[in-house]
Amino acid sequence: MKRDIVREKQDQRFREHIISALTQPRKSPKITPIINSPLFLWILTAAFLTVGGAYLTRMQECVSSAEQAIERRSLLETEMDLRRDAISHLVEAATSVDEIRSGLLSVQSFRPELKDKSLFDISAEYVGLNKYVDESGVAEIEKALSCKIKPIKPSQFIRYYSLYTGSLNDKDPNLDDLKDFVRKYFYGDHIRSLVHTLSRFRPSCSARGLLTDAVQGTKAAHIIQESDFDPKVMETICSNPDIDVFDFLRIGGPALRPPFVKMQAPSAQEIAK
Repeated sequence: MKRDIVREKQDQRFREHIISALTQPRKSPKITPIINSPLFLWILTAAFLTVGGAYLTRMQECVSSAEQAIERRSLLETEMDLRRDAISHLVEAATSVDEIRSGLLSVQSFRPELKDKSLFDISAEYVGLNKYVDESGVAEIEKALSCKIKPIKPSQFIRYYSLYTGSLNDKDPNLDDLKDFVRKYFYGDHIRSLVHTLSRFRPSCSARGLLTDAVQGTKAAHIIQESDFDPKVMETICSNPDIDVFDFLRIGGPALRPPFVKMQAPSAQEIAK
């Protein structure tokens, strides 16, 4: 009898404990009040606005930098082409190496803002801007146009490449060999420039690129080079060695818009004046 009373009391206490546990309100996690607090929401909003504002600022800087680089690059390229055309005319018309050396001193700038820069300095700046350009979109065009680029002898390149940047460093150049180098290399350079004529350039400021810049601490211009020119058009030119690529495009290359017009640089006689 006594055991039954004890057992009944134990069962009663157990039931009360269970009921109490079930009816007692649950305690909220400690982090919930923090998340729902006005201070936390204010901090989260401020962080979002800060990150978003920084991204938009970086994006604007990237686009602006790329557009300036595209404009500057175009200016430098035009100046380089015109000066090299002038040098090409000078060498072709020259009857002696001394005439070429003196003529190089008379090659003038075509853009007033570049009058104090040498062809070497302009070329160096141009190369520096090129490292920001993604040229993968015109790789097929460059490959197709290369069929018209004539090979240069290694000895010619070593001796006369300085002429490409506006000077003649070789102490004892051979006039005929020098003219042959200019005809081949400078014509090839015109073809390489033609790729840019057939291209368009635009800023490319992706979130991934901006993040890379932020991590590396750089502010590089991101530029994409692309073209709608069909490389298959070049098959017509490459299959016939007598067709000049510039004449073909000037007459009316079917894939070129607007029509390409080869720049005419002043002759050696005009420069001498």
